[in-house]
Amino acid sequence: MSRGHKTLITVSVVLIVAAAAVICAITMFPQSVADIINDEKIHQGVTISGVDVGGMTKEEAYEALSGALSAYPEASLLVVLEERSVSIGAGDVQASVDIRGAVDRAYKIGRTDKASPGNMEISACLPAGSSVMYQKISDAAQDFLAEKIDSSYELTENMLSVTVGRDGTYLDIDDLCEQVTARFFRKDYTAVTAQFVKDAAAQIDVYTIYREIKKEPRDAYYDVEAHEIVDSVEGIDLDVNAVLDKLENGTPGQKYFFEIYLVKPEITYDDVYNSLFENVLYEFTSDLVNIPNRTNNVRLAAAAINGTILMPGDEFDFNKIVGERTKEKGYKEATVYVGKDSVPEIGGGICQVASTIYVCTLYSNLKVTERWCHMYYVTYVPAGLDATIYWGSCNYRFINTRNYPIRIDTEQEGLKLTVRFRGTIEDDTYVEMVSETFDVDPFETITVVDETKPSDYKEETVSGYTGRKVRTTRNVYSGDGTLLSSTEEAFSVYRRRDKVITVGPPELPPSPPVEPTDPGMPPEPGQPPEPVEGDPDVDGAFGSP
Repeated sequence: MSRGHKTLITVSVVLIVAAAAVICAITMFPQSVADIINDEKIHQGVTISGVDVGGMTKEEAYEALSGALSAYPEASLLVVLEERSVSIGAGDVQASVDIRGAVDRAYKIGRTDKASPGNMEISACLPAGSSVMYQKISDAAQDFLAEKIDSSYELTENMLSVTVGRDGTYLDIDDLCEQVTARFFRKDYTAVTAQFVKDAAAQIDVYTIYREIKKEPRDAYYDVEAHEIVDSVEGIDLDVNAVLDKLENGTPGQKYFFEIYLVKPEITYDDVYNSLFENVLYEFTSDLVNIPNRTNNVRLAAAAINGTILMPGDEFDFNKIVGERTKEKGYKEATVYVGKDSVPEIGGGICQVASTIYVCTLYSNLKVTERWCHMYYVTYVPAGLDATIYWGSCNYRFINTRNYPIRIDTEQEGLKLTVRFRGTIEDDTYVEMVSETFDVDPFETITVVDETKPSDYKEETVSGYTGRKVRTTRNVYSGDGTLLSSTEEAFSVYRRRDKVITVGPPELPPSPPVEPTDPGMPPEPGQPPEPVEGDPDVDGAFGSP
């Protein structure tokens, strides 16, 4: 074999080995090699405005799309819009697309963005409203577009308003632009027909409206559960035919008004009110002391109770109705009893409200379920007819044991507090309360000296209360004065508290005058030299010569 043949064989073997290596690499690492080969190409399955650019380089894709637009610069197609059409030319499309940007986005798929390669559509059209093509189609379509208006109605106290509706007509102009662009890219210049979308407006069923509006008059009545009078309701009617005519022949979007005819009820709020609470069962007025903070508290507590209605079997609960007495509610400090002391506290004085109600409760012959007497005797109600209140411990409660509801009215004017029970008088019975006082323990007066006060100071610092025990009896009589029942109502024990008068210390008698001493005379024998060191009231003290 010649040397030339050997060299040829050697080169052939090298080429075969190299080819085998490439085939082996492709076989063993097919994805890596494919990436190397297609690194500059757009992934398969990617289209731009309907044109498949998969497997193309960016420049190839750009040339394919832009070349289609420039091939026939005079080309145009029609966009059919109902009875109207608009012509779109190649120049319109060129001014309405961003081919370079679309190609860049297509190339990034599967590379710099997170989208996975596959069937992916990229639009070459500019954003809605920013292109010549979009504006042409939009201008031509305006006469066929309509915003949906739902038929509707509103009901006020004496008027029904009805808005006439119409169906909406919408057009996806972005999709039309995309269709036109795709056809130009494919050099297909057949007309594109717009597909208008109808959006049906909500309609009004007049008879449904009428059934909704039509109301029979409702008489007023008393709600047993809510403990309140439910007011009467006027009936409502209207001209149905007039509404039907406007909905059919009226201008879309226009609002039309129809008068509502009212039907009066037979029984009104006042009728029920007067029938339930036309009688005063009992009324009592107690006098207030002239202490502004205390009067303020009485007014707030009374106002919270005013108008309370109790149906038969309902229980009145003072603390529940009035609530906790706080500064936020406007209550102020006034005197209350704590232990044996009288101290200022928020809400002081409201016991007078409970006591005044207690008197009305007894004389209205209602059942008392909780009542506490005061620690000390009070004088603003008859003996033994007081009721003390303290949040969290002492309460006042009673039950309406009558057959009809009662209402508690309160009124505070000046230094007068009036409580009035209103309801229905069922019979001619009446109540008399009898109070018996015994075991009276008069208070004593104690004088206390306060060294910090001036000698002429004198003040009553603790008021005195006489201790006593009071038994109250409820006597019920018929109208002719016959005693029907006599029941011990309560046994009240009031503590004694001595009066304390605080005075200043007694005034000391004046010191006798001291005759002056001649400073030039020597001291008498046996007497200490004057002055005495340490006496600041004598000249020459503290060691002065």
